[in-house]
Amino acid sequence: PGGLLTSALQIANMFLNDGDTIMQVQEKDADPYVYEASDADYGDFQVDEDVVLLVDEGSASASEILAAALQESAGIPVVGSQTFGKGTVQNVFSLESDSELKITIAKWLTPNGTWINETGVTPDVEASLPDYASLTLIDTSQTYQEGDVSEAIQNIEAILVALGYQDSQVDAVFAEDTTSAVLAFQADQELAETGVIDTETASAMISAIQALIASNDTQLDKAVEVLE
Repeated sequence: PGGLLTSALQIANMFLNDGDTIMQVQEKDADPYVYEASDADYGDFQVDEDVVLLVDEGSASASEILAAALQESAGIPVVGSQTFGKGTVQNVFSLESDSELKITIAKWLTPNGTWINETGVTPDVEASLPDYASLTLIDTSQTYQEGDVSEAIQNIEAILVALGYQDSQVDAVFAEDTTSAVLAFQADQELAETGVIDTETASAMISAIQALIASNDTQLDKAVEVLE
């Protein structure tokens, strides 16, 4: 989801030769400042193996700097889906009363001079994850039961559908069919069969969906295919 600019520069340097462009930063009414790979500035560790880079719609800011640098300056294939598209540089200033002010001070450009803001980095090889990979984690501090209606229930139903415990109807209502699905899941997990999603059941559901995603990582599979 992003990170520190210094870290992006250090990591990109591992894959580039001295003098290769990592990124450009342009302030208002000024020429872009070019950041170049430099072992003297960023360290001399180099990655010599064949590489592909995975991205998705959650890849933003510093991770997009890395992706663009490797794609454009090193010819490393980028695999996955269109990235988030955050092409601004920001500083944070501390104020009184435990508050902060975040100011956009510049925009960053790819080595080729492209501004990816609200557009993102386009992968060389498109590969999407299954829809259930974008589901959110269940709040394990809450309890969910029949009669509840919320976006959280809709997310829970979608998880149950992905795990094969409920049909494809996802309507945000914890109804009888959802209770039946939860009971079946609890039975398979050897949990107390209450039909209520408590902390233990929610944690088990999270582990199960994460295992499913890991076993069906279509982006990773494509990356290995490209690498081979």
